[in-house]
Order: sequence, then structure tokens, then C-alpha cells
Amino acid sequence: MQEERDLILLAQNGDMNAFRKLVERHQKRILWLAFDLSGNMQDAEDISQEIFVKMFKSLKKFRGESKLSSWLYKITVNTWLNESRKGSTRVKKMQEPLDENLIESQAGGLGYLPADPEREAESALLNKRFRKAFELLSRRELSVFMLRHYHDHKITEIGKILDLSAGTVKSLLFRAVKKMQKRLECLSDEL
Repeated sequence: MQEERDLILLAQNGDMNAFRKLVERHQKRILWLAFDLSGNMQDAEDISQEIFVKMFKSLKKFRGESKLSSWLYKITVNTWLNESRKGSTRVKKMQEPLDENLIESQAGGLGYLPADPEREAESALLNKRFRKAFELLSRRELSVFMLRHYHDHKITEIGKILDLSAGTVKSLLFRAVKKMQKRLECLSDEL
């Protein structure tokens, strides 16, 4: 996308308006990924703020060999991995339900729209099952799973984002899916 390249060049040369436009363009996706990885909005907001500070400090080094979004995803995953290794994230397990309307409002969307109560109850139950299944995944498996199934990245893109071979990505994804299937079957049997 030529317009984004122009914005990057302007931002690299100190144009704060161009930088702001880049942040606005990628803010929602980075917040979603941070939320998917961390499991709670407070950590997601902290991580996404840190990502854009890192982007500001490092944008001059960005050579454009990948898409800016891929570069930001890589920074997001690495920041989350580093924070979770250090134990500095406040919540280690997925504890908040995925509420697209809330995330939409947090990321500058149109605002919170109340959901149908029946749909909301079903969604809460499904989210609870998924959170329990996510607890079985390693950090790398969770990263690969989220990038593939929640953010629709191709195997090769995930490999570039995480500095992994396509074979390793496939292996991590396969293990993650198998663990998820097994856990979700067990949870289904409990009902």
C-alpha cells in the first residue's frame, strides 16, 4: 500500500501527524493481539502502549522488508513473551471474557453496544471453555494459535513474525490444536 509507505517515510523524518495516522491504523489490531495473548484488557492496553513507544523509538530502523503490521505483530508477541517470562503481567491465565464490543470501544470504535442476554450467556460459557483450553498451551503454541486462528495470518507470515521455520510453525500449531481439541472434549463431557 503506497499510502502507508509514504506515511512511514514521513514519520521516519519526524512528522508526528504521519506517526499518529500509523498508530490509528494499527491500534485496534495490536490491542486485539495483546488481549488475545495476555487475556485481560489492562495488560493488553499496557502492552499496546509499549508497542507504540517502541515503534516511535525504532521506526527509523524499519527498512520496509516486511509489512509494518507484521513488524508490529512481531514486537507485540516478543513484548508479551518477555513480560510473561519475567512474570510482570498481572494475570497469567485468561480471566476476562472476549467482549468484542468492549474491545471495539477501547480501541476507538463506536462504543459499547449491549448484547442479547442469551447470546451473551452463551458467549461467556464458550469463552470460559476456551480460556481453560488456552491454559494448556505453551507461550509459543498460544502465539502461533492466536496469529493463525484469531488474526488469520498464513504459516509463512507467522514464521516471519516469530522467527520460526514454516515447519516449526506447523508443528506448534498442530500441537496447539490437538491440546485444544482434547481439552474442549473433556470440558464438553463434563457438562
